[in-house]
Amino acid sequence: MKSYEEGETKEFNGAVVRYRDSLKDRSFSGVGMSRIGFEWFFNSFQPFLLSSMLYLFAFLVAAGGMLGFPKVLNRTAFAMIGLTFVLHMFALVARMIISGRPPVTNLYSTAVFIGWGIVLLGLIFEWVYRMGVGNILASAAGFMTLLIAHFLGGDGDTFTVLVAVLDTQFWLATHVTTINLGYAMTFLAGLIGLLYLALRTPIRFSLAMSVFVVAGSLTMHRPIASVIESYTDISLSADVVKWCGLVAGMLGFVASAWASAQPRFRNAEPLTPELQTNLSRMLYGTLCFGIFFSFVGTVLGGLWADDSWGRFWGWDPKENGALIIVLWNAVVLHARWGGMVKDRGMAVLSLGGNIATAWSWFGVNELGVGLHNYGFTEGVLLALGLFVVSQLIAIVIGCLPKNFQPPASASASA
Repeated sequence: MKSYEEGETKEFNGAVVRYRDSLKDRSFSGVGMSRIGFEWFFNSFQPFLLSSMLYLFAFLVAAGGMLGFPKVLNRTAFAMIGLTFVLHMFALVARMIISGRPPVTNLYSTAVFIGWGIVLLGLIFEWVYRMGVGNILASAAGFMTLLIAHFLGGDGDTFTVLVAVLDTQFWLATHVTTINLGYAMTFLAGLIGLLYLALRTPIRFSLAMSVFVVAGSLTMHRPIASVIESYTDISLSADVVKWCGLVAGMLGFVASAWASAQPRFRNAEPLTPELQTNLSRMLYGTLCFGIFFSFVGTVLGGLWADDSWGRFWGWDPKENGALIIVLWNAVVLHARWGGMVKDRGMAVLSLGGNIATAWSWFGVNELGVGLHNYGFTEGVLLALGLFVVSQLIAIVIGCLPKNFQPPASASASA
């Protein structure tokens, strides 16, 4: 400590080396120098950060495959996502080895695990259907969930000490893992529904996305700037992010408005009958997985609550959120089975699952009440609100008839 205080770097480093060597000769219960060395390698390698960048690059390749050269680009994107998925899985296993715990132990780990689950099913979809859609879903979800994880791990410590009630290997491995798989499947269903609706009326969604980019730039420019800075180590002003977002959103709106006036774009049919059928099959299967894991995870949570608190159900906000997810998935499936909705209706309803899952995942923590409340996270409430608004806008657009025109436009054309 004296060497550190006096700035004697050589002496300080030598003391650290001697101390480390002395630790090798000692025995600590549950802790070994090999595990400490592996944790140092894990933190230096930053596999989740690398995975997020690879997912983003794969998304660009997959998006290019939807526009041209589909055979080559889709295969390239699939291979890239597969390799990135292996890296993602290595990082998950590494966290389990370092912590000695199951994969999900805190809010940060939920994001990386949910992303892993979505990417896995997206790869399976692409392997089965080979239309490029699975690549889009997997790469987009992988990047976004790891971006969320990066934001949640902003303080640098992602191996936090477990809350006392969570300090149990069995329930972490069963209830927590299962309920997060339910989150992953429900989010994937919503993403498939969003893609279905966007391909059905691409001009409307591009207009709405442009408006959303402008709104997000005005409200979320500071956290976005901090994330970009932490990713790239480039000092970036929040005002620069705001104005870049505003310009991009306005240019996107102008381009979308121009395209809507061009018959060749306005009458484009990116949602072919084959693609519509396959997306509906993916959506239906994902909803079935979603209700299964959500229901089983909720029941296991009740059993854990009975074991810990002496009651199976107490209408706690987190318990209510899990129940809402189960009920909403059941509503969507029963509406489909009963013939009340068809493919488009199922896609629209799946977006409601995004809202329910986001509320259960993040919203209940912001309430500051309940046995499952583990702390308020700065900036989450605003981001959650913007996400909910975006899903509501998508639902409204999805409910409009395909050839809908505002009354003024209709009268002018007459």
